[in-house]
Amino acid sequence: LAGRVGRAIVRRLRGLRQNRNRTTRNEQTPQHGAVVAKAASRSRSRPRILVTGAAGEVARELVPYLREHFSLRLLDVRRIEAVDDDDVVRADIRDADAVRAACRDVSAIVHLAVVGDQEQDFTTRMMPVNVDGTYQVFEAARRAGVGRVILASSGQVVGAYPANQWLDTGAPVRPSSLYACTKVFGEALAR
Repeated sequence: LAGRVGRAIVRRLRGLRQNRNRTTRNEQTPQHGAVVAKAASRSRSRPRILVTGAAGEVARELVPYLREHFSLRLLDVRRIEAVDDDDVVRADIRDADAVRAACRDVSAIVHLAVVGDQEQDFTTRMMPVNVDGTYQVFEAARRAGVGRVILASSGQVVGAYPANQWLDTGAPVRPSSLYACTKVFGEALAR
């Protein structure tokens, strides 16, 4: 599954690979100095994309595939080890300033950060990350001039339909959970 998703994302980002000289990096940060210096030498040949939720379940499968094609800036609240020319940012997607800084010099964003459907606390955990955090990512992308954001959604946005009913891309949303409702927000924002 990760390979299929990865290939689909790479197809959506294909135009970035053809415009290889767009991304340049000059800044140095003390806590990531070695990573930034290493990234600077390769980022001129490969576009840099931001992956939010980079320590999450989906990202752990997807990031190695994306790394084959792009330089990555990995953002998560959890600790992540840099590989190759990765640039790691430890931040919360609800932190507007941190997300804006992470969007600097990236060609695209793959937004995977989410509090999943196993979380029972909608008001203080799921909604702030999945709704406000998603808004912060899109707003930071807009302000930074990032032209492409790929949003990971969920089949749960149409999960309340009967299992035997055929759906196409025009089917109205019918979320099956509060988690799915937050994903509907993300899809509407992306549109």
